Amino acid sequence: MHIRTKLQLTGLNMCKREMTPDCHEVIETLEKLKEYLGEKRLRNLAMCEHLRWNAFHFASGWRTWKLDEIDGESKPKDAIHKRHACLVDWDALRDVANAFGRDNPEYYQYLDVDQILHIPYVIREAGYTIYIDRGKAITTKNT
Repeated sequence: MHIRTKLQLTGLNMCKREMTPDCHEVIETLEKLKEYLGEKRLRNLAMCEHLRWNAFHFASGWRTWKLDEIDGESKPKDAIHKRHACLVDWDALRDVANAFGRDNPEYYQYLDVDQILHIPYVIREAGYTIYIDRGKAITTKNT
């Protein structure tokens, strides 16, 4: 899902840094984005990010590397054969984390959360800023 779409789904928008409306609150850090979104919305966006990531890889010819085919590998990605163990639905990422000996069963899910939380930095590097669109802003957390 495009960054602008992710922002607009949550009542945020972006513009060139020098054109930010004075009347809007700016979201410049991952902490501020996390606070604005709340846990449930952040998780939902991360799930959408995982779907986007899956679609990109499937469209590029990758396929799911099933856990029963892995046979002691140390990484979830086999670039030579275009197989990836994380090309599964969101909930199955916990099984992938366990299969690869990750201490945290949410390790691979967190990678998608991290992509969302770093949007302010990506936007800033491109010369843009994120602001709360007052006409579309979410007013209650986690709904």
